[in-house]
Amino acid sequence: NILQLRELALKEVALRVEKKVENEVTESPGLRHEKFLAVIDSSEKSPRRVIRKTARLATRFNAHFAVLYVQTDREGNIKTKRWQDKLYDYLINNFKLASELGGEVLQIHSNHPIEAIIDTCVKQKISTVCICKPKFTLLSLLYTALSLKRLINRLSHMNIDLIILS
Repeated sequence: NILQLRELALKEVALRVEKKVENEVTESPGLRHEKFLAVIDSSEKSPRRVIRKTARLATRFNAHFAVLYVQTDREGNIKTKRWQDKLYDYLINNFKLASELGGEVLQIHSNHPIEAIIDTCVKQKISTVCICKPKFTLLSLLYTALSLKRLINRLSHMNIDLIILS
């Protein structure tokens, strides 16, 4: 186990050194510069996975990444103070993780999350959007599917890739 961990650590260090050398070489103007956007919600576990996987992708592509949280009025109207505090703690921890991994944290208030994501992609010159796997419940199946379809259509027209992370 220790030998495997050493091998993984050496591979990671070698990758980072290689990326650092690539950064110092002049960039070709014809290449598409990658910038990743991780879109998270206020839950506990899935945003952490999305942030970590997006950071790994950005490292592999020698790119920058940002983390976007879109707060809606519905989340602001949660009845119990205890539940609001818990969601706030999750968000703060996720923002800290994103900063520790070298990402930029973006927080937007909007009741139209799809439009907020699209606007952020345009402003930040995003090339790839990473989201967690949507949660389909019987009651929200149609709304979630339509929202996902709108997001896919809008991103495809803008030549922005979408990665759904498990």
